[in-house]
Amino acid sequence: MAGELSRTLPRETPTAATLAAWERADGEAEDGEQAVVYSLFVNPLRPGLYEVTRFRVDRLEARDGARARRLKDTEKLIWNARPGTREPLVCYEKAAHRGWRTLGLRRWAWRRLAPGTAEYRSAMFTALRVYGLHRARLGLPPLG
Repeated sequence: MAGELSRTLPRETPTAATLAAWERADGEAEDGEQAVVYSLFVNPLRPGLYEVTRFRVDRLEARDGARARRLKDTEKLIWNARPGTREPLVCYEKAAHRGWRTLGLRRWAWRRLAPGTAEYRSAMFTALRVYGLHRARLGLPPLG
């Protein structure tokens, strides 16, 4: 399925078994030349808060007379590890790396993005866009 997110999670985040017990909202939406796939998780101890947000924004490449080709981008995971504090959200990116150890094949791995970096800020803005797309999907008015 084109819209699936990866099966692995960063080690420091809640486990797949933990997330399976939380409320989950999955979605996929096309937004112009992009397709957004996401999963939002609500911890039952903190209703009304997306404690874990996962998303990937794929680029849709148009082809003459054929269905658009989907070019997958990196996946992001944002974790509100300490709700109620003023600590930055924890953000990870799952990206492909090539190297001599993988014989030139792509190897996917999670890496933590440092708060304040351009990559981190971009992930936060994209997460806000994902929340807006989810609200629209539910038929709710935009915030603000």
